[in-house]
Amino acid sequence: MHSLPLAIYSRNPSKPPLTASRYWRVLITDSNIHAALGQLDMAGVVDGPSLCVGGTPSASSVYPGTMLANIFDGNPTEPGWAGNESNGKTGWVQYTFPSPVIIVQMRMIHR
Repeated sequence: MHSLPLAIYSRNPSKPPLTASRYWRVLITDSNIHAALGQLDMAGVVDGPSLCVGGTPSASSVYPGTMLANIFDGNPTEPGWAGNESNGKTGWVQYTFPSPVIIVQMRMIHR
């Protein structure tokens, strides 16, 4: 399995400030192989700790044998999530926080 770490910064000085939300979603619109993640962390500050604790993960679909909750546990060696959409290349994962948060950085490892 090849893992590619990605960092997405949602703070852009030319855009309006982000607002706090309980629901944060990552939409995969096209993938070369399949929609899948090994890890996903969401932080309130750049390079800060993951805020994905105590909430509820959800997804557009879950491929049999993959574990959605594993992508938020900080352990990249466990099986992650893969979507089960009919085209295999799209899907989304969402984390519902107990209370509204502002996410400044998302860190992902492709599965």
